[in-house]
Amino acid sequence: ASEWSHLVVDADDDQGAAVYAHEITERPIRTQLVVLAACRTADSTLRRTEGPLTLSRPFLVAGASSVIGTLWDVV
Repeated sequence: ASEWSHLVVDADDDQGAAVYAHEITERPIRTQLVVLAACRTADSTLRRTEGPLTLSRPFLVAGASSVIGTLWDVV
């Protein structure tokens, strides 16, 4: 994921609190499973040398064993 990829964790706030991909990788995650239940969280352009760059990658780098994301819009 790009360093500018982020999750908005408080949509009710006018500005929304964002957590950026680089912030996720900087903190250890002590869980077996992360579920990214939002629209297209596993959708990405495939990079020839790096594979898909999705929001899953920062969680895996931080120590999560598995990440579930979506390839479609969640309605």
